[in-house]
Amino acid sequence: MTIRKSMTVPTFDFSTARVVGVGGSRAPSPTTRSCVVAMVQTIPATAVLHVGEQRGVDGLALTHRGTNPYQLFDVKDYGPPGLGSSYAKRSIACVESTNVDGGWWLSFPDRPCPATITPSSNGRACFNGSGSGSWSSLAYALGLAVRDGLLQVVLYLPPPLQPPDWGFVPCDVPGWYARKGGVS
Repeated sequence: MTIRKSMTVPTFDFSTARVVGVGGSRAPSPTTRSCVVAMVQTIPATAVLHVGEQRGVDGLALTHRGTNPYQLFDVKDYGPPGLGSSYAKRSIACVESTNVDGGWWLSFPDRPCPATITPSSNGRACFNGSGSGSWSSLAYALGLAVRDGLLQVVLYLPPPLQPPDWGFVPCDVPGWYARKGGVS
């Protein structure tokens, strides 16, 4: 796939995108906020946005989605609010919904990854109580991408943060990474 450089975000070839999931920090930095808005605005209007209901990255994606249809994954639909397992179930369902031909997962975690999280195609293994749903969602998306070969996975981390050694390659815009073997 082709990537063209812009001021704040790489331009990914979303021409075959059917579903684009977005996840990330509830309290993103100003730089991350700008990147979320800029990236969401590049998604074709025909792609369905899949996103949670939380403030931060979720809210920014919904607010700036333009005319994109969307599917909201609300934690209250996955058990009593306030339970960590409800958030994990919601996030697992959101990631799984993007694991289709033409599916993308865009991640904006905005902090270092806890050492206890590693990619897996088993959602319960990724959501292990580490306290970072953003990284757990990314680990699960990556595990599904490797297992099934359908999902394109993209990560933004504000410099100088670096991704864990999960097979990401840097894009030509600082802070952006794509899964090796997927997006190039």
